[in-house]
Amino acid sequence: MDLVTIAVAVYNGAKYLDRCLTSVKEQDYENIEVLIVDDGSTDDSVDIIKEYCNADPRFKLVIHPQNMGLPVTRNTAIKEAEGKYLAMIDVDDYLEKDYVSAMLNSIKRNNVRMCLCHHVTHYSADSSKSKCLPEDDKERVISTADFDFFNENFSWTTWSFLFEKELLKGIWFNPKHLTGQDSPFLAKVLKKADKLVVLNRNLYHYIIFNDSNCHGDFNKRKLCAYKAWKEAIKTVNDMPFVHLTVCARYAQQCTTMIRKYHFGMGVPYKIYKMMLREYRKYVRYLLLYAVKKPSITNIFNAASYLVFAAFPSLYPKYYLLKYHEKS
Repeated sequence: MDLVTIAVAVYNGAKYLDRCLTSVKEQDYENIEVLIVDDGSTDDSVDIIKEYCNADPRFKLVIHPQNMGLPVTRNTAIKEAEGKYLAMIDVDDYLEKDYVSAMLNSIKRNNVRMCLCHHVTHYSADSSKSKCLPEDDKERVISTADFDFFNENFSWTTWSFLFEKELLKGIWFNPKHLTGQDSPFLAKVLKKADKLVVLNRNLYHYIIFNDSNCHGDFNKRKLCAYKAWKEAIKTVNDMPFVHLTVCARYAQQCTTMIRKYHFGMGVPYKIYKMMLREYRKYVRYLLLYAVKKPSITNIFNAASYLVFAAFPSLYPKYYLLKYHEKS
């Protein structure tokens, strides 16, 4: 049985550690190394982690004396991991019992170096609300040249993947990308691999908190995500379809700042104008995507995004009608 490293990034995660680490400990694939990288936590995280390490020799702790950010934490995990395969998860999320075994078996059945699974999104403000894709245990092997950053069936978050560690050799997270670091990292991996397997199983549980780096009111830290997307665009410049989908996703991401500005969520006018310019620059890729992947939904969305480029104040109203909540 090949050793699989599950790397857990922790920063002040005491509130969620038991749920996360219990889901790791209960994996039905037992030959795992649980590499927990604490990034300078100031709460009780380290004490809780040590309890797991003392009870189970598969658990190992690496401590950063100071908070250095998620990219550095994950780079540490890549350096220290001893497994042939590597998964990188977040402390506030949790796993299905066959998260490792299902993806590892899929990798070996299809002779590939990476597997992508589906996930369940939970909205912490209302535990009864969740979103997930239908699952059917089917798997399909695709060329990395066909990876679609704009299709909800394809996640660009690293916690949705199991990687062969050798595939990641020489690939690192950019320490400057304090948010949004997954998209350029995955773009580099896609350039190196030739294919991957997509497994239609919801194996990961992702929790959204309104005060997290990716959600809630504006702060300057969140601008890192847009710089990360621009790096991803540059990385896949020679992969035509992937480049198209990254650009389309970036345009859609720009609407987040437009929406937050009109919702009074702390976005400065200067930032709003900058993101509006970026959106108008890249909105054509949303139209090109609809041409490439024609469907009623894609065509309608493309037309809507074009209207919002001309009348940006309409987008928040559309968002409220579509989702019935601020986000």
